[in-house]
Amino acid sequence: MVSLENRATELRSLIQSIIKQLRRVDELTVAAPEFEVNVQELKVIENLGDCGAMKMGQLAEDLRLALSSVTSIVDHMENKKIIRRVRSEEDRRVVWVELTDSGKAVYDYCLGEKFRFIKGILQTLTEDEQEIFLVLFRKIARRAGEGVGSVLHISEPGPNADRNHLDP
Repeated sequence: MVSLENRATELRSLIQSIIKQLRRVDELTVAAPEFEVNVQELKVIENLGDCGAMKMGQLAEDLRLALSSVTSIVDHMENKKIIRRVRSEEDRRVVWVELTDSGKAVYDYCLGEKFRFIKGILQTLTEDEQEIFLVLFRKIARRAGEGVGSVLHISEPGPNADRNHLDP
């Protein structure tokens, strides 16, 4: 019988392989001649496309980057007219970041390429296998969604903590 340790090792390897292939999709997307973005900018576009307009601080937190780094990326993307900053009417100190039409076009293209890749993977399974896979994957995703701290039985740091280490 295969041990949980061996299964965990195999699952880690499989997840890393899929992540590597999704990164390759990103690399091919940014290589498309109609889009002048890099992979880091594509991550910003994907985040805004998935979540909608957001405050700079939230964007930095979602991307796990320092606010100063995100500010620099956003400045560059704003110059390319991929995203725009919008001041809140309720509180002028608050700045929202959102995709422009050209940013939405990049997002739509990227999403299309990822869906094409994922559909290609799913096509290797029968319809019944796809359903079983999705049921099991949802269960795994729910457990992972409980947070690293919950799964590892440790407390997670707050949003302003050093992200390079977790305290037990």
